[in-house]
Amino acid sequence: MYRAAQKLHLPKKLSISLGVVFLSSNAVYGFILGTTWRTVALGLLPMFVGPIIDLYKGEWTLTKMLKLGVMVGFFAQFQVLTIVLFLPFLVPFAVHGLLCTKYRIDSLLNLMAGALFAVILSLNALLPILEVYRGNTLISPVAMDLVDNASKILQPIYTGVDSNSDIVLTFIVYAMIVGLILFWSQLKPFTKLFSITALVYVIIGTALFPWDSIQKSIPVLQSYLQMPRRISLTGTPFLIVATAMVYYEAARDTESQSLKKGVMVTGLVLGVLSLSLCTQKVAHNVHFTTQETTSLADGLHTPKVNVHSKLTRISQLQPAFHTRDLSVLIAQVDRTTPDYVPVTHKIANLPAVYSQVYRQYTQKFSAQRQHFKYKVIHKGIQVS
Repeated sequence: MYRAAQKLHLPKKLSISLGVVFLSSNAVYGFILGTTWRTVALGLLPMFVGPIIDLYKGEWTLTKMLKLGVMVGFFAQFQVLTIVLFLPFLVPFAVHGLLCTKYRIDSLLNLMAGALFAVILSLNALLPILEVYRGNTLISPVAMDLVDNASKILQPIYTGVDSNSDIVLTFIVYAMIVGLILFWSQLKPFTKLFSITALVYVIIGTALFPWDSIQKSIPVLQSYLQMPRRISLTGTPFLIVATAMVYYEAARDTESQSLKKGVMVTGLVLGVLSLSLCTQKVAHNVHFTTQETTSLADGLHTPKVNVHSKLTRISQLQPAFHTRDLSVLIAQVDRTTPDYVPVTHKIANLPAVYSQVYRQYTQKFSAQRQHFKYKVIHKGIQVS
């Protein structure tokens, strides 16, 4: 985030403040509380600010497009869904760049070369998915209500995992809207497009978007998108830096020293506030997971039916995290969610049916795990 802010010519102190705000936002600290791999990809998204600028300016040289391809392929190693959600973000800048360049054919060929390079670098992630889906009928991830799992970033009066961080991000969203209205005429075209795109991403992930109608028309999204807030999280890093751009650019255009100083002070205050809120949330979570009264299922943030273990409390599992023998941790508990398990026929994604599938998976596989033996062979794994 600091490097992204520097590329956008923001002051060093403000860039540091933005880095602190982003580092302590739920887009990043979700890894601490939920070990979600998505947060690693989200944490690196600001790296795309450079390629976004190149796309906007129409500087589609082969070197820069191959660099973009390397970055897309790199991100696919973390989570394919995150990069799929992010790629549409590049479209407005690519359209503008294509309209500006005089060498459209050459530019498009360079872009296609970069896209092909990205696909080649992502094959290790894409081919297994295609292979499994081609030869198997799989249990899809559990269907979730899209409205219930939309981002609450515009109304952070709740007690969920992300509530503390969303207090700061809510302020930033409304500051962005106000800034765009007040200083629209003072902003550069790139700042306008960048800000609007980031704002659209954040709002699409909230309940302001008609997710209720969408999930009725496209029910498959309930299983494979599951949480619209993922879209808001994808736009979060760009929202943070774009808001700072709006106010700093307005201050520079109007030569207002008071506004410029206000932007710097506000960035510092938000950085301190965001970091303190994040610290409190983590401290509360540590306290919760070390309590003797916290059950194993609650400590793993999942329903009891999804956990199979002889342990009953999350504190009993803690020593397994502090040993070099990683098999101890793996052997002590199964978090049994049978998403993507092959089945002989397609199963209706209904709550009643799914609870039965989860129960059968636990009874017939997880609970019987100690009776199974496996041996690695040339064509895969032999189970007996």
